[in-house]
Amino acid sequence: MFRPVLAYTFLVLVPAGLLAFYAFGMTDREYKEELASYFSRLDAEAESFVRRFENAISDGYRQAENVFCGVEDTLSIEGNPWDGDVVGFVEEGKWIGFTPKPKSYVDNLEDSESQIYQQLKSDGKLNKILYNDPKNAATQFEALIEASSEGHFKNLLIYFAGEAFRLSGNKKEAGNYYSLLLNARGSRDLKGLPLNLLASLRLFEIFPQESSRARDVRKILSLQHAALPTDFLEELVRRFFPNDLQFTEVILKRRQLERALPEQNTILSNDDALLKGSQLLLGRRLILAQGRAFPRAIYLSELEVPKFELGDLKLRVETRDFREADLAPEVKEEAGQTLTLKPVRLRERGITVAQVFLWDPLHQEHLSALKTERNLTRWLVGLLVLMSLGGGFILVVYFVKERRLAQLRARLLANVSHELKTPVTSIRMFSEMLAEDPLDEQRTRRFGGLLLAESLRLSRIITNLLDFSWYKNTGQRLPLEPVEVLSVIDRVTDAFSVHAEDCGTILDWDHQVSGWPANKPVVIQSNSGAVERILVNFMDNALKYRGEEKPIIKVRARVDSQGIKISVKDNGKGVPGKDRDKIFEEFYRVDYDDYSIKGAGLGLSICKSLAYKLGGDIQLESKLGQGSEFILSLPFEGEDEELAPAEPD
Repeated sequence: MFRPVLAYTFLVLVPAGLLAFYAFGMTDREYKEELASYFSRLDAEAESFVRRFENAISDGYRQAENVFCGVEDTLSIEGNPWDGDVVGFVEEGKWIGFTPKPKSYVDNLEDSESQIYQQLKSDGKLNKILYNDPKNAATQFEALIEASSEGHFKNLLIYFAGEAFRLSGNKKEAGNYYSLLLNARGSRDLKGLPLNLLASLRLFEIFPQESSRARDVRKILSLQHAALPTDFLEELVRRFFPNDLQFTEVILKRRQLERALPEQNTILSNDDALLKGSQLLLGRRLILAQGRAFPRAIYLSELEVPKFELGDLKLRVETRDFREADLAPEVKEEAGQTLTLKPVRLRERGITVAQVFLWDPLHQEHLSALKTERNLTRWLVGLLVLMSLGGGFILVVYFVKERRLAQLRARLLANVSHELKTPVTSIRMFSEMLAEDPLDEQRTRRFGGLLLAESLRLSRIITNLLDFSWYKNTGQRLPLEPVEVLSVIDRVTDAFSVHAEDCGTILDWDHQVSGWPANKPVVIQSNSGAVERILVNFMDNALKYRGEEKPIIKVRARVDSQGIKISVKDNGKGVPGKDRDKIFEEFYRVDYDDYSIKGAGLGLSICKSLAYKLGGDIQLESKLGQGSEFILSLPFEGEDEELAPAEPD
């Protein structure tokens, strides 16, 4: 047994275990590699899109830098207006418009001029005269102009003089005064509007038939539009130049910048860059010549956001005011999806302006497919290993069975040879004695009896061998017939009563069936010869292994719901626990170290086979040193609902 198990272990179990370990490890490695490749693809796609997005942002940033440099160069010259792309200005966190706040000339006025300036305001004396008595106001403005020196304040008086003549109906004189202001760059009215633009508009209103007036207005408007509020500029364009694409584009950019600023307070206070959709909002403090202080410039750059064209993946760009502490991790779970996150930075400054979220809508399906593939491979490997183990196990069982058969053959030869040798030797010896010496009648009878006993013993051994071979090699059922149980038990006990008495053994049989009426015979459908054969073997074993002190054999019968049970109990040696499961095997004998007890180890095996063929069974109850009880269980066949057997013929 040890060698087949050892061979099975090293030739089957160990290779199968190593194969399973290697295969499962390789399967896990492949699963992890495929999983890593899947996430690497997501990461690579997100990284590729971020790089293209950052390139677009860098282009927008370079465009803004060029604009800021142009603004710095232009505004470094005193009084030179910015007439390029739309740029907003912020001072002390407050929006001031699309041109820097002009330098006020009110603080440099003389006392008399300051008084006149106050009277020009909406609640001043001159302002009231202007609208109530424009002719008188025109005369007063002419006198003030004569008394004033050249400068912005005098230009303001000239404009009001033109307004007074216009309101009084003197268009010619009003036109003369307005014409004086066409080259007055830097001068503004009380609301901060350029006087040259206001003057050109008045001339266009007074002399609409002169085409040159429209050209003058457009020329001045193209140079001075940054100084105008968006609403005022839009009204002028709609009124005078409704089809002008240049001014329409300027107004559109202004509106976009004005809409973006209220939502982005940070850009008003710090040099920063913020992304809003496809628009990059940038703020920078300008550095002018001679280190003059200047408001911060704000520029809105339109980006060409790259397209994401992977059909099986989804992408979302989130833009807001990011800070490093707010940045999400590289991967996160959201609504059951695994998202790959990448920050979008402004290349030169490293400011995070957006985050890219990339995910696969079929993420769970892909993971399930990978897991299914891994599990399928595991199942296949496991099945292969189980088949190998099963095949090896079957092979070991086959070898063990063959070894057991070989042991049975050896045991058969040993037991049968021993059992046959004794009667044959006795028969030969007594035959020689009868043949050689003349014997008296008494010795002749004695030897004849011994010869008969040994012949019967030899016959029983041969009969057992033949019966064993027949029961094991044929599947035929025993013929069933009505059997009166008490009669069979009586015959067996009567046959063993004399032998038991000679051995000093008490044979206790009460001649009744427990659980059955005493005056009613117990008849079952069985085989009388087989039942008798089983009981004879029980009785023979009980006498062989009887107790040494006051040996007794009890025979009992009882009926229950399943049939009849016949037990033969002795108070002899008993059967050790290790032998109880093997005692019904062929040629197995319990080793009691008592070689005087004869037997081939076939009796109980034949009894077990006979019981099975009768539809019953044999149980053993034994305690070592206290005796054994063999119980034959036989069913009622053809009984009625009250378990009453048929009457015998």
